[in-house]
Amino acid sequence: MDPLQQDRFRKLLLEQRDRVTASIDGDDPAENQDLRDPEELATIIARTEVNDRIVEDDLHLVQKIDLALSRLEDGSYDQCANCGGEIPIERLLAKPSVSLCVPCQEAKDAERR
Repeated sequence: MDPLQQDRFRKLLLEQRDRVTASIDGDDPAENQDLRDPEELATIIARTEVNDRIVEDDLHLVQKIDLALSRLEDGSYDQCANCGGEIPIERLLAKPSVSLCVPCQEAKDAERR
């Protein structure tokens, strides 16, 4: 990968990281609510659980982005972390934090089923 491509992907990854971290800093659903109303409290609890799951997913994505940035620095960004094969530029453009080629990702997904 040439230096111009590295700069392009670094910028994409940093922009994505900024967007994700900004979304993590959301509002507290219980803020300014009447917690004595049982129905309102149930709604707040449900919303909080959903928000917690979203934040957990976002934190995982930030970790993947940080790993991708590290791989970019050490020169292994476009190499599959599993088989060592090349990850096509098109795949990296579509999902900059990806670390597996399509066949390895499909195999991993099949194992989870």
